[in-house]
Amino acid sequence: MIIIYTLLGILAAIILLFLILMVLPLSYQISLHLNGRQLGIHGHALGLVSFVYETSYQQPTLLIARKTISLKHTTGQNTSARNNRKKAAPTKLFSVRSWINLPLIQQTWLVVRAVVKHIMPKSIIIQGRIGLDDPCDTVLLFLVLQFLEKIPHSKVDLQPVWDSPEQYIEVQAKGRIIISVLLFYGARFFFSAPMRELRRNKKAHSRFSLQPTA
Repeated sequence: MIIIYTLLGILAAIILLFLILMVLPLSYQISLHLNGRQLGIHGHALGLVSFVYETSYQQPTLLIARKTISLKHTTGQNTSARNNRKKAAPTKLFSVRSWINLPLIQQTWLVVRAVVKHIMPKSIIIQGRIGLDDPCDTVLLFLVLQFLEKIPHSKVDLQPVWDSPEQYIEVQAKGRIIISVLLFYGARFFFSAPMRELRRNKKAHSRFSLQPTA
């Protein structure tokens, strides 16, 4: 009995942890540094997952729970193998043209807009120094960059450099994601009327195509 109670307690703890992760806001932070032609992108989430990309590195790196994973670029051999598999794959009975209908496009747009609004950063800081070879070009560039101040929750502090060309930009974005909200949007899209009709058409098309011909 003690073993059973222990297993039940462990199972209850796992379920409770899962439910907490579903409803708990998960914070993330993304930093971008541009210095001339040197670009660096750093991402952090939950204090466990980190992503690092530097132009000086040969490949981006993903760090999960202090374990480094190199995201290697695909080689030409692997690309050709995938192309051969695509060529050998049978023709799909259900083409992408079935997605081109107004109700499904509207539903897709609603879900994408809701997801983007949910994951958008709640704080964006853009700062740096920018100067081009021609001061007139610098003036025109800053006239365009004024639109960055229209970004919600953003703070822009860009200084013009007139005497020499210089490009140094630092962007920091912070936000939060709730997994249960994303799952809700996905389920609402999957069980929406346009998607149900799409699945019915696919099933009917499959049955029709599998019928033996005389």
